Amino acid sequence: MKRSISLSCLSTTKVSSPQSLGDIEGGKTALLPPGSGTHSKGKPFHRRHSSSSSIGWRDRQYYGQGRTRGEQWARVILILCILGGCLIFTGEQPEADVIRSIQIMSLSEDGCAEGLGFPKIALLFLLKGPLYHARTWERWLEGASGMVPIEHACPRQKKNGTLGVGMDDELLLDECVVGQHVYNVHVHLSAELDIVDVLDDTWRQYAENVTRVVTKWGHHSLVEATRNLLMAAFKDPANQRFMLLSESHIPIWDALTVYRLNMNEQRSYINSWWHDDMNENRWTRKMEPVVPLHHWRKSQQWFSLIRSHVSIILQDKKVYKAFHDHCVYEWDFDNMKHRKCFSDEHYFATLLSIQGLEGETVPFYATNTMVDWSEGGAHPRSFRAEDVSADRIKDRLRSHHDCPITREEQKTTQIRAKNSFLPFQKKLNFQDMCRQSRDHKDNATHVKLPAGCACFARKFEQDTTDAIFRLLSDCDLNIFAC
Repeated sequence: MKRSISLSCLSTTKVSSPQSLGDIEGGKTALLPPGSGTHSKGKPFHRRHSSSSSIGWRDRQYYGQGRTRGEQWARVILILCILGGCLIFTGEQPEADVIRSIQIMSLSEDGCAEGLGFPKIALLFLLKGPLYHARTWERWLEGASGMVPIEHACPRQKKNGTLGVGMDDELLLDECVVGQHVYNVHVHLSAELDIVDVLDDTWRQYAENVTRVVTKWGHHSLVEATRNLLMAAFKDPANQRFMLLSESHIPIWDALTVYRLNMNEQRSYINSWWHDDMNENRWTRKMEPVVPLHHWRKSQQWFSLIRSHVSIILQDKKVYKAFHDHCVYEWDFDNMKHRKCFSDEHYFATLLSIQGLEGETVPFYATNTMVDWSEGGAHPRSFRAEDVSADRIKDRLRSHHDCPITREEQKTTQIRAKNSFLPFQKKLNFQDMCRQSRDHKDNATHVKLPAGCACFARKFEQDTTDAIFRLLSDCDLNIFAC
């Protein structure tokens, strides 16, 4: 590893592009570099194609006198930066020729999920500091303890026809009764922070297998850190959906409902459709031919991806490199203007569009996470303790323009979700469980909401920690187990 330093007003740090994973779903060894691991209501439209007349001036300026003039300006700004100081970004960057292998596990480490064969959701926390609502998330996860999806409550068949899979039936019961088994948790904390000072023992263990990098708002390092989270979670074949969360996220539904709403949606909660707020001015012709303008997309950073899309992301290196090199928040000397391009808002959605997978994504900007853009600006509104109320969750976070559901429909959804799980108890036997699974497995398909509905909300800052925990403990919301 080498330490690189850049002046952010002039350039960004250089990292090597990720190598191809190859056949990552086939259990084979794959290769990656050490570092990898304005609100709109987007709707599907016909794609818009770029025309040479609309962007030809870029060529003339780039290849003409503008480039010489840009170099002169570079010297002037460099001198000013040295004299006056610029924002310095430091971080551990990988050597170009260093790669590491990743082995997809043949079996999940979760004996319950493996024995019963049900899919799990990976919660990926991308943290810039303390996890404000750690206690809330711990309590929320307890709501899934001992619960298994009803359609998977009957163990897989052994070759000899007896119940269970690779373990004694009593041992399988023991595995499923203790703890929750429908979620895995992974944490990335920005690498300049001391993890011992920031996270307690419970959350530090979730960061052990995630390669950490220094992250900065608006910087491509956010994409790098996100890919590292995806890589860590992708190793477990049981993980079939991958949700990206921040330190200020809170759940607005209980753990069982969130599971059902995501597993019953076959698409990824990311918007790879064209819409009318693509920020196409952030694109540059330097990205061609890898990233053509007509595939430029914008979507909220906080996604929920299906496994096949994660596989594509981890295999990609060309689009990743184009974004790393040219999607920057800095002065553009070729065009003599300041460019504000944020990879975390564009890279993932654009990559899926290039792959022709728009139809496998949900056509809404605010996918899976609800935020408040009413105050305008570059950042959504930050909620404070006085904003925390049951009415806000029911009437503004759960229900809104893209998710017009009543309070009664909210309750019905949660009841149906709970009825789509079976609680594992020692006194149960597999014959009874298989009968219940067979008779009530259709319950799993009844938990649905409009595609514009969110499962989480942000930004609930640190001063809301206690208020959020008290509110979500209210059995009327039914977010914690009561």
